[in-house]
Amino acid sequence: AALAAAKAPNGFDSEIQSALQRIFETVAMARVSGSASEAKSLGFLPSSATVVMNADRRFHVAKANALALFESGYSPPPVANAIKVLGRGGFASLKAAVYQYLAGKFVSEYDYFLATEFARVLTGGDLVASTEVHEDYLIELERETFMRLLSQQKTQDRITHILTTNKPLRN
Repeated sequence: AALAAAKAPNGFDSEIQSALQRIFETVAMARVSGSASEAKSLGFLPSSATVVMNADRRFHVAKANALALFESGYSPPPVANAIKVLGRGGFASLKAAVYQYLAGKFVSEYDYFLATEFARVLTGGDLVASTEVHEDYLIELERETFMRLLSQQKTQDRITHILTTNKPLRN
């Protein structure tokens, strides 16, 4: 939600919806990247991310980058006090989009369920209209949703399957 709001040049709901739609479809369709380059194009990594192909060099490069950040006086970005979320209208739009995937048999019933839960978090939960929320609100909403989904057997099956086979399960 924060990324979509940041990508919207003027902060209009329609611009946020457009950016949110791209992010949502990538995640809802369980797209995965096969490389760091693809991860950047999907938005999983920032375009400025350092990519180290040699596994033996990764720790060294990461340590050097961390030390450079420390020496330059890096501090984390400030807490986002005002992230614009779209509320029920944005949720309805995302839910309609993923319903088309369900109707076309591109996703399973459980994919649809998970995608609607994801859409609910992205749009700020059960908010009547678009509004600005604190990042802590979204973090708590995400945590509650994640914990609720973890109690579902199908979610547990998906986690176990991807950890053992390195491939997503479509149950």
